[in-house]
Amino acid sequence: MNRLINKLAVLLISATVCFGAVAAQSANMTENERIIREFVDSWSGSDAEELANYFAEDGIYHNVPSGAV
Repeated sequence: MNRLINKLAVLLISATVCFGAVAAQSANMTENERIIREFVDSWSGSDAEELANYFAEDGIYHNVPSGAV
């Protein structure tokens, strides 16, 4: 009986860790999605300085099928 309880406890802990990782990944994906949507929306404003804020100083933008900028 104790062995079964130990196995169930390990299973429960493993599931909790996995679901926690999925929730964290989902929250991070939501943040990433927000940033990407803001970046795409920024193009309609034609504000080069605003767009430049999304890049590192040495950043390279690949707009397929155009060349790198």
